[in-house]
This record gives sequence, C-alpha cells and structure tokens, in this order.
Amino acid sequence: MSDLTAAQLISMARQLLAAGDLAGAEGLARRAIAMTANPPVSRDAWIVLAHIAQQRQDLAGAQAFWRKAAAIGAAAGVQELLAAEIERLLRNAGDRPADPVAWFEAGKALQEARDLDRALACYRRALELEPRYTAAMNNLGLALHDCGDTQPALDALSAAIDMPGGALSWDNYLYVLHFLDGVTTERIAAEHARWARSCAPPVTGTPAPFPNERDPHRRLRIGYVSPHFHRHPVGRMLIKLLASHEHASAEVICYSAGRRTDDITAALRLGADRWLNVHGNTDAALADQIRADRIDVLIDLTMHMSGNRLGMFALRPAPVQITYLAYPSTTGLPQMDYRVTDPLLDPPGSRPYPEKNLALPDAYWCYAPPAEAPEINTLPALCTNHVTFASLNAFCKVSPRALAAWIRILNQVPRSELVIHAYPGPHRARVLGLFSAAGVAPDRIRFFDRLPLKDYLTLHHQIDIALDPFAYAGGTTTLDAAFMGVPTISLAGHAPHTRGGASILTALQLPELLATAQDPYIDAAVRLASDLPRLSNLRQTLRLRLTESVLCDAPRFARAFHAACRNAWQNWCAAGIPSKPD
Repeated sequence: MSDLTAAQLISMARQLLAAGDLAGAEGLARRAIAMTANPPVSRDAWIVLAHIAQQRQDLAGAQAFWRKAAAIGAAAGVQELLAAEIERLLRNAGDRPADPVAWFEAGKALQEARDLDRALACYRRALELEPRYTAAMNNLGLALHDCGDTQPALDALSAAIDMPGGALSWDNYLYVLHFLDGVTTERIAAEHARWARSCAPPVTGTPAPFPNERDPHRRLRIGYVSPHFHRHPVGRMLIKLLASHEHASAEVICYSAGRRTDDITAALRLGADRWLNVHGNTDAALADQIRADRIDVLIDLTMHMSGNRLGMFALRPAPVQITYLAYPSTTGLPQMDYRVTDPLLDPPGSRPYPEKNLALPDAYWCYAPPAEAPEINTLPALCTNHVTFASLNAFCKVSPRALAAWIRILNQVPRSELVIHAYPGPHRARVLGLFSAAGVAPDRIRFFDRLPLKDYLTLHHQIDIALDPFAYAGGTTTLDAAFMGVPTISLAGHAPHTRGGASILTALQLPELLATAQDPYIDAAVRLASDLPRLSNLRQTLRLRLTESVLCDAPRFARAFHAACRNAWQNWCAAGIPSKPD
C-alpha cells in the first residue's frame, strides 16, 4: 500500500466509510493528508474525516473538519456543504429544543461561519436551558467580543471562569480585557496576577540548577515557542528576524506548537537551525525537551492568545524567559523574566507589569512587506472627489469613543465615507444607527468581512486615510496601510497595547499623525483630509519611507534583538543563581 497515491488512499477511505469501517477510513484519510500538498486532494480527505465524525456523533469534530475543507477552497461545493452542515445542526436543535448541547453545537458552527446574530441566539438559548453551561458562556463572551461589546463579553467570560471547568476561559478573559476602553495597567496587572495564582503551576521546592554553562560570551541557544508559525501576524512579523539572526553567536531553535503550516512556515524554517513540531506535547514533556536542549533564552510569542504554552513557561525550563510580539502586555507569570518593548510603547522609567522591560532602541516591529501586495495607485480622492476613511482593524478594537470620534470626523469632512472591517452581526446595525442619528447617511458607511491577504491589501486602493481604533491600537494593520501608501491617524493612550501607533508613526517620522487626546485626533484627521496635495504626496512616498526606516531594517533589528537577549543572559550569568535576576 506504500506505493498508493493520496487520491487512491482517499478513494479507498470512501469505500471503507461506506462499509462502516470508520477506523480504517480515518487512517487512510489521515495518511492522504500527511502525504500531499495538493489542495483539492487534501480537501477531499478532510471531507471524509467530517463524515466519519458525523457518524460517530462527534459534532464538534465534524465542524472542525468541515471548516478545514472550506478553508482550502470553494471548489466542488465545499462552501455549500459547510452551509448544509450548519443547517443540519440548526434542524437538529429544532428537533431537540430542550437539549442545550444541540443549541451550543449550532451556535459554534454559526460563530465559525461569522453569522454572529444567530450564534448569539443559539448560545443564549443553550444557557436558558442550562445556566451553568461553561462552554456556551465562554463562546457567548467571544461572540460578544467579535461584536465589539467588550464589557458584556468580559461579564460572560468572568461568569464562565466561575463555572465547572471554567479555568480554560481565563486566557480569553485576560485577552479581551485589553479591549476595554480606559482599562488601567494596574487592573491588567492585577487580573493577570490573579490568573497566575489560580492557574499557573506552583513553584515548589528549590529549583534544580540549570546545566547551561554560565559563560556570558559563548554562543547562545535561543528558543522560540508559538502555535503561530504560519500566515498570522506573529508569523509575518517574525520572518525578517529569523532570516537575519546572527547564527555565529546564537543557535535558533523553533518549537512549533500548532498544526497549521503554509508558505510562511516554510520561510520561517529557513531561518531556524532546528525546528521541532511539539503540538501534541504536554507542558511537562515540552519543558523537559527544552531543558534537555539546554536552551539559554526561551521566547514566548503567544501571551494569552489561543494555543499559548504559558503553563510550560511556568515550569521554568530555561534560565532566561522572555515574552514578545503577540501583543505588548504582560503574561502575569512570575517565571517570565522580561517583556520586549521599545521607548514609545513603554516610555523610559515605565514598568507597569511584573516582567522587566527589555527595551529595543528603535522599535518593537520588524516588518516584512507581503509579496502579495499590489502596486500603489493614485490617491482615490482625486478620482472620487471625496475622502474615504477606513478602519481595517478587527472591530473588537473599536470603542464607543472611537465611533464618536469618527462621527465627528465624517461630519466635518463633507461627502467623506468610512470603510469598517466588521463581521456580519448586530454591531453593524448599531454602528449605522449611531451614525444616522448624528446626521451621517448610512450610504456613507461600508462594511467588509474577512478577506484573503491579497484582497485585503488591494482594498487600500479605495482608501485615502486610515483611522486607528482606540483604546486598542493597531500594529501590523498600521504597517500594512503604510506599505500601501495609506497614512494612519492614531491616538496614543497610557498602556503599551494602546501605543502601537505611537511606536510606528514615530519610527516613520510622522508625528503630526499622532495624537494623545480625542480632539487632537479628530483635528489631525480633518486637517489631513483637507490637504489633498499632502495626502497625494504621502500616497506616493510612504512605501519608500517605510522600507527605508528602522521598521524594515532587519539586520539592524536582529542586532538589537540579539543584544537584548545577550544582555538578559549576562544578567543571569552575573546573578549566579538559577532564579531570575533582581
């Protein structure tokens, strides 16, 4: 059977499925997936696995497999099959109206399909039937978060934490907390510390001495841990750093904790000396692996986002542990020694979180321009005779204060329009209602759903000015806009996660686009919209300004990053003890 092609294996899997041999069919389908990079073939294998899961009454598994098939493409009617699967789950809930699980499964499928109105209704029905349904309360919070309803989302996630098995909702709660307008660094630090006391593995006894040689100048072993070594903001931002690593002074080991792979994965692997797939490893097993590899500096790239391995970091497998890139905040772990930052994200002297600040001299970002990006076009306003603003960040970043500011901007810039990234759901109607009540006609607002990277970048051809949301500022989105010739107006808050725009615009030497209060933010947007020659000049020069800045100077960034890691290592060597330095 070793000479069979993936397509032949799938054909045999279908025959076994029809004969009722689910285990045999599953084995062949999984073999086919492992041996092929042909999208139509692997899509067919995922469809086989979806049918197997359905026959086993594994509705969650079936949904996951249908989603994988749909993500590969709509050929052969996969999108229609996914829609049919959703309708089947809804019929199932209708046939079992008193079964909270049926409503939960339907809600989960709808949420994955970004049908948030119906997803919210299904979760609420499940909770009416079973008020202590932890998974339904957790997913209700996440769906509300997608709608930009941050406080109700936090309320639901907090309730889920207190339910049976609710500890798994902690990561979602801590991540969503950053989207609450006006949240203080003190509250963020306190809630993360509460998580660490409740959930992180306790440190017991005297830690065993590390076998690492305490030589401050030797070649280091630097380990990176993430489930996002693929087409993800983390993966995209990491490419240039790994490609520019100083391998003579540091060995690079990547611990890939996710299943997904793509062209970004291939590019990242080229920058690593060693690559280990650790998706199925327990925290204890992964910690043992890292200790056996004698990693000197271990870098977390996930924070509290999905798939994080903070439980493993709590076991302290490396002498120096650093968090970086997922978002500029805190892990809350006493075992995390440092957090990477820059002078704008955390002004000098600022230390809001328990980790020590490891400040890079120029900027937090090392941007890799996407190969899919089209050429820059002429300023759209010159053709449309009106200015088009846009917020291409996830809608969950958009606070009521930001919406109020955007209303004032559109009222002060005649005929201007606004493009907003927002999944279909009740929040779209809410936004239109707010703008309409303030005198902004609904036809001046356009929404768009998630787009493939190339289409998302091409969307900038319709945009004159980007508006950074607040209180959670953009990062990769602001850099993408600059690469497409679109300037971003940003408002810098006090917490690091509100200051991404401050870091990027300062590096681009565009201080006039940065504000520290709502009125100056509005004034900056109106002023730029009123100066089409300035806008047109930015359109044609911003890409070059970005690529020639420190934000795209990968060798310089890599040297600075290495120096920061080396400094942290030397601190540990000088301390002479296996715990973190004072």
